[in-house]
Amino acid sequence: MADALTDSNLVIADRIFTLLDAAKASLTYDSVTVQDVWFGDQNLVPRTPALCVVPGFARFELHAAQAMTENRIETYFMLYHGPVSEEQQSLRRTVGLANVIMTWLHRNHLQLYAANGDRLTVHNHIAEMEPGFAYKPKTLHHAVRMTWISITKTRLLA
Repeated sequence: MADALTDSNLVIADRIFTLLDAAKASLTYDSVTVQDVWFGDQNLVPRTPALCVVPGFARFELHAAQAMTENRIETYFMLYHGPVSEEQQSLRRTVGLANVIMTWLHRNHLQLYAANGDRLTVHNHIAEMEPGFAYKPKTLHHAVRMTWISITKTRLLA
């Protein structure tokens, strides 16, 4: 294993998408399991619960003495669950499933590794979890937006 630390929000989002898609059958709360994992937010969500992985904001702080940057890269997870008409159970299951996903990520991916075993990040964690609602054509869904923070360091002059 080598360090291949990245400053790319696409590389991080694509890798975590692959990992979540492979693990979706194990992401269960109260007999509800993630059905689909999508790259990017979707206009239509054919089945729920569905999880969308979206590349986010990247911030680069220069450490000039060594031409190094410390990078803070955000990836957003949008979890969509059943319609709002099923108020209490749907809300409970949506937030419960979001907590299962957060726990799985924290247990398995505090550092992110490429498929070949190279380390991509120094540290990752869920920094925010925001329950709410999302309108998809013809249906208002319970939803949770999670912000995943990845910290990396890269050199400007390779």
